[in-house]
Amino acid sequence: MSYRVVVFAGRRACPRGLLAGNPAQTFEADGILNDTGADAQQFSLSSGRSTICAYDLDAETLVAAKVIRTRPGRDRLRLAASKEGSDSDVYVTATGYVGRDGDTPFSDAADQHIGTVTVLARSRGAPCPTRPPDPDRPGVFWDSIDGAHFSVDLTIVDALKVTREPRVCGYLTAPRRTLGYVRTRTVARAQERLATTASDSNGTGDAERTAGQIAAWILVGLVVAGIIAALWRAERSANDNSEGKPRPSPADDASQAVLADSPDLSPGYEFVQRRHDEEVAYAIQRAVGTTADVYRDRLRRNLEHQDGPDWLAAFNARRRADMLAKGHRPPAAYASLEPRAVLNCLAYDPAGQQLIGPDAVPAAQQLYGLANAAHHPDPDKPLTDADYQRARRLYSQITGYAPPFDTNRQE
Repeated sequence: MSYRVVVFAGRRACPRGLLAGNPAQTFEADGILNDTGADAQQFSLSSGRSTICAYDLDAETLVAAKVIRTRPGRDRLRLAASKEGSDSDVYVTATGYVGRDGDTPFSDAADQHIGTVTVLARSRGAPCPTRPPDPDRPGVFWDSIDGAHFSVDLTIVDALKVTREPRVCGYLTAPRRTLGYVRTRTVARAQERLATTASDSNGTGDAERTAGQIAAWILVGLVVAGIIAALWRAERSANDNSEGKPRPSPADDASQAVLADSPDLSPGYEFVQRRHDEEVAYAIQRAVGTTADVYRDRLRRNLEHQDGPDWLAAFNARRRADMLAKGHRPPAAYASLEPRAVLNCLAYDPAGQQLIGPDAVPAAQQLYGLANAAHHPDPDKPLTDADYQRARRLYSQITGYAPPFDTNRQE
């Protein structure tokens, strides 16, 4: 018997006959039963409840229905980094678990656990990239895995020549099915820092202590200069303050001076910080916009590849179906990839979840909730500075970038 499987988002009753154009439909596939009246189909479902409906293609009638609840996958990756003797290489052992391949099932289910482990070394202060690097790039090493529980050994050549205490970044990628397509996705990430041993530090300990003392004195000098500059600006502001505005405190000016003089702070993060006396809602919206800017172009390419020229209408249709399945009223359609639309896609749409790790999806959902709260403020539940601080932490969890220096935080 030839049949068709149709998957709908949420818990619902299956239509008695095949219906095209249902906005809640997320997957569709045809198949033929074998001599024993059985067949196997494999596809990925988003987290939550889904309804699977099977139809007889000849009669176009419903023959089976099932509601299932899915959870995030079990893909795991762990790294152990070490070095041997006086070599400049770093030896990495990658262990973990990889789930089944999202392609057509093989004859043996055990053969479907395939993937790739990729590693590279970064300097101590540099964060790991959010996406795996090009395997052909110098300094990047990889190995294939073909079992559910795996353990592979890789060598990062000359890693210690670049930095003495490298940060090892690892990525586990595997084919996964999303909305009918099979794509290679990052299913797990890990990182490990190679600490310096006592024997390595004997020859350089004195030099490091001297450098540390010099850096400490420079920092003290910068702080003193900042306080002096703050006092001078405060006195000048008092003389010129003819409009009766409150005078900025020396602590605020000192923190601004240290921020301006610090060589470790990137000017690109400045617009994420909450400005002095800025409303919390505006600061949260700017943090949301910064997060969206990181992913907007890649997200649009994913949506165009997946849904074609009408990708925005398809995205709005999936969002509407998901809201209706959860019992909510239909949402207003997005007219463009505005910041809240990008966050919604990262949090709930498979096209956006391909761009971030599984551990970042809950953070995207929380930041999307804060974005809505800032966009539609509730007088009975005003946003507080704690909400802004949470938005900063969520921005870091999603993008992998360190949160910017907060000029408003009072220690």
